[in-house]
Amino acid sequence: MLKKDSKGMLFSTEFLLTLILFVIIIGIVANLMDNSNEKILNSIKINNLESYTSKVADNLITSPGSPENWETIPSFNNVIAGLSIKNENKETVINTISYKKISSLKSNYNILIGKNIFNNEIKSSIAIYPLNKDLKPVIMGDEINYNNNSNVFVVNRTVICDFFSNLAILSLNSAKIDENFFQKHMCNHNTIDTISHGNSKGYYWVCKEFTVKKRDLEFNDYYLIFDEESVKIGGFWILDHTKSKSSIEYPVNNIKTDLNSYFFENLENETELIFYLHYKIPSNKNLNSVLVAIPKKMEIEDLNYGYFVPQTCEFVLKTFYY
Repeated sequence: MLKKDSKGMLFSTEFLLTLILFVIIIGIVANLMDNSNEKILNSIKINNLESYTSKVADNLITSPGSPENWETIPSFNNVIAGLSIKNENKETVINTISYKKISSLKSNYNILIGKNIFNNEIKSSIAIYPLNKDLKPVIMGDEINYNNNSNVFVVNRTVICDFFSNLAILSLNSAKIDENFFQKHMCNHNTIDTISHGNSKGYYWVCKEFTVKKRDLEFNDYYLIFDEESVKIGGFWILDHTKSKSSIEYPVNNIKTDLNSYFFENLENETELIFYLHYKIPSNKNLNSVLVAIPKKMEIEDLNYGYFVPQTCEFVLKTFYY
């Protein structure tokens, strides 16, 4: 009896050890399979995210969005954001983005990008970096910590941003002036003999005309703006109109000049006038200038010349999973 009991105990112990070892092996295999499946799933998610990020970036800079005027409507729940602008012929200008749309996107990023595009499943950020280092970048969206997440995807596109160029009622880049310009633009000094520019040695004249209405003064503030390089070259400017010609030359020694009092004074008894801005530019020099009409309710932090002409920028979209 003792021998039988001993064999039975030995068999039970061996079976139990074998069962435990089998369970451990099954657990290891299952864990390896789970890890393998997770890696496969993560690989699929990563590849999909990389492709989707690129697609989203391209859609943002090549489409005005749906609806096209989405930045003006009160609710963004059903909006598909797009940033591109339309030209005068109502044609979409790809890779040229609207600052109005950018501002609206920044203020409503969580809805327009986080919810409407990424379904609150993906973190993202958008940054617009002007190549002109005098202009500040525009950054919006989620903060991305590279140390905690290696699966961050970055899409970089070169775009043209208009910033506030729509506020410029007159602009000058003298480097782009050709003979056709002088044939198209009339100067009141040269057409009326009482005052003439004359042939100033070492200088050339560029003149542009524009119209200001008296009622516009109620809504806009007017500034003449030069870039920093133009202030250094020693140029001059004259401002007058069809009913009062002037030969007073003001030196280009300030980046910004407030013209509101001039327009108020000259439009006091007029409904509107055609004005002339005359630039006297040193030979072999270039001058850049804009005359802007800024809505009184609009706050612009920096009246830098660069903000009022189209600028080349880097558009950067970053994404990663939560």
